[in-house]
Amino acid sequence: MMNETKQVNKALPFKNVLGFTAMPNEVLKIYTGHPKFDGKCERVYLHLLDKYNDSFKYAFPTQDLIADETFLSRQSVIRALAILEELELIQAIYNTDYGNNIYVFKKPIANREEFEQRFPEAVEYRLKFEESRAKDKVKRHERLADYRARVQEIFESANS
Repeated sequence: MMNETKQVNKALPFKNVLGFTAMPNEVLKIYTGHPKFDGKCERVYLHLLDKYNDSFKYAFPTQDLIADETFLSRQSVIRALAILEELELIQAIYNTDYGNNIYVFKKPIANREEFEQRFPEAVEYRLKFEESRAKDKVKRHERLADYRARVQEIFESANS
């Protein structure tokens, strides 16, 4: 039991009272490269992970509960759930006994090439992002060079 506690505490750089919810790195590093996967999708996915019931092998929060606990509108929750289902991260199944959905998790794709084959719209999104980042890096290096030149001028004028 003591080793389990140590393992949990090692997962975070601080003591945590309410626990934490882990998200697969594949989702963090690959699915965020899809144009539809935004912060709302991430919040809803994390919420579903938090509500996962290992005995039943699915999560079953209502859309209203998800909205209330994630500070999202119900419409945003519905949209995020549809995107998560479209990206094949979950499968929503209507539960006739209780009148709400149950959410079964699907294994995320772990390979970017496979992900982009399955979701070709992610390729264009990634390429635009990479182009934007490249421009940003050039601008940052230019600003750094300008800063260094100004510092050098100030240093030289102070020493003359």
